[in-house]
This record gives sequence, structure tokens and C-alpha cells, in this order.
Amino acid sequence: MEVTVATHKDVEDIVDIGGQFWGEHYYSEYGDYNEHGTRMALHQMVDGEVSTVLIAREGDELIGYIAFIVAPVLWGTVRSAAESLWWVAPEHRSTGVGKELLNAGLEWAEIMDCDLLEAHDHEGKRMHLCVGK
Repeated sequence: MEVTVATHKDVEDIVDIGGQFWGEHYYSEYGDYNEHGTRMALHQMVDGEVSTVLIAREGDELIGYIAFIVAPVLWGTVRSAAESLWWVAPEHRSTGVGKELLNAGLEWAEIMDCDLLEAHDHEGKRMHLCVGK
């Protein structure tokens, strides 16, 4: 398994499996999966100066992804990398893929001079992790 920064070429693979994420998430209660909107958002995140999309592949198969956007915490001087997407294929869960994606996100957040990394655990609870400072 390898974790890398996503390219525009990888976006279509993420969009293709994005429906699985949508079907598992409470977001689906609010409407249908929007492939076009997902595609456009991911292309912007791949190009973004304060965002990243990281993917995990096993061979040619995309088995997970995570995306972050840097944002200031409004009530202080803290910079936070907020997780906006995080999904691992069901057959690869509990194998360390999610942890590897999160660790790669922590490394990126440190490079981006963030103080915190905000993410959700598997139950959707918000967690805050300090970034190597």
C-alpha cells in the first residue's frame, strides 16, 4: 500500500468510489451524490495552495483517500488543517490504511505550519490532534 498526493488524473477514481462514501455517510439523508460537484471540488483541492488530497493505492486500486483544507481558527491565532473527506474501502478497514492517510495528513499540516489537525473518527466525532510543534 502506498500513500501519495492525488493528481488530477486520480480525481476520477475518487469520484467513482465517492458514491460508496456518500451511501455510508449521514450526508446522504440530505440528497443524492453529486458527481459533478465532487469532481469540481476535488480538482480545486488538488490545485489549491492551502488544500491537499491524499490517496492510498494497493497496486492500481484506489483503496482510500483523505483531504484537508487549512483554515484559521476564528477566535485565535491557531491555524488548523480541517479534514473534509476521509474514506477507506470496507475491505481495507482495520488494516492501517486510515492511519497511514491520517499520518500523511499530519505531515502535510506540519509543512503548512498548522497547529492543529481536525478530523472525524469512525463514529463521526470531531477530534483535534496537535501537529508536531
